[in-house]
Amino acid sequence: MARLQDIADRLGLSKATVSRALNDYPEVGASTRARVKAVAQELGYLPNLSAQRLATGQTGLIAMVLHSEDGEVLDLNHSKVMLQLTDHLQVSKLDLVFRMSAHGDSLELYQRLARRGVVDAMIVSAPRPNDRRIAYLKENGLPFVVYGCDRKSPDYAFYDVDNEGGFYQAANALIDAGHQRIAILNGPERLYFARQRSNGFLNACSEKSLFIPECFVSFGALTDASGYKQTKQMFLQQQYSPPSALLCASTLQAYGAYRALAELGFIVGQDVAVVAHDDVLPQWQAEQFHPPLSVVQSDLTLAAQPLAEMVVKVLKGENPSTLQHIEQVQLILRESFCHATNNKEKGWS
Repeated sequence: MARLQDIADRLGLSKATVSRALNDYPEVGASTRARVKAVAQELGYLPNLSAQRLATGQTGLIAMVLHSEDGEVLDLNHSKVMLQLTDHLQVSKLDLVFRMSAHGDSLELYQRLARRGVVDAMIVSAPRPNDRRIAYLKENGLPFVVYGCDRKSPDYAFYDVDNEGGFYQAANALIDAGHQRIAILNGPERLYFARQRSNGFLNACSEKSLFIPECFVSFGALTDASGYKQTKQMFLQQQYSPPSALLCASTLQAYGAYRALAELGFIVGQDVAVVAHDDVLPQWQAEQFHPPLSVVQSDLTLAAQPLAEMVVKVLKGENPSTLQHIEQVQLILRESFCHATNNKEKGWS
């Protein structure tokens, strides 16, 4: 592995000058900085993190904790997104390091990373309402950005999807199509995005005076198996008539709902309308469902560049509350969407 001394020997410079050149000190001329960086790249030089931290106060490392619980997709845990995020950060000479967690909000892991001083900033994902991780990072002064948010009108840097508006829009489309018995298959209730989607759905129903029994507001894992189980429970309960429309929090849940409805003898797009949130994951292409799935769409990969740019700006000292973006969603109606089979369909009461 190349050392600072190797670069210095090649160019006939002192180690101190080489170090200053690599760290863009203004007292080193532009031509010298360029020559030093060219030789460093040629020799494959990698800075010692301890030395870099002493010289600049920064390590150049950004940490992100990925969450996985029983197969649930809780955050940016997708290879294409992680690769894009890594690429965008590398443009600013920042390296992204990942840690895995399968337990709760992983606060202890965040605390260890912060106390050791090995990272310059963190990307927080899968936020919960009033998230303890966010509160800890703010209290301890470690820069961070959030994919999602943990409350209304937060004061930190974040990138989020209009979860509430998307489900409000989808619910209204179903109501306008004559559906009065609409059920929601949501994600885990402990995650803030699920609360947002429920709020959008229930607000739309409340405005149209639709009563939605608690058994038709279901929270569960964002998986095929969960969608199957939630749908079976809703359609096999004896207290109420079955739903005429389902609003799902993910395409995986919708796939499970499709399976359950087929087993129960219902035809999607004729007997029951189905709409789902779509992150545009390549292995679950909504237009390839049978029938093609109607969606509230927001491409997950769009988050990579804004998140990387926010990290850079936060590290430069910009006000985090000015670094906020809510991505709008697109309602795409396909063959899984249908009008209520009975124009005089009765709601639940």
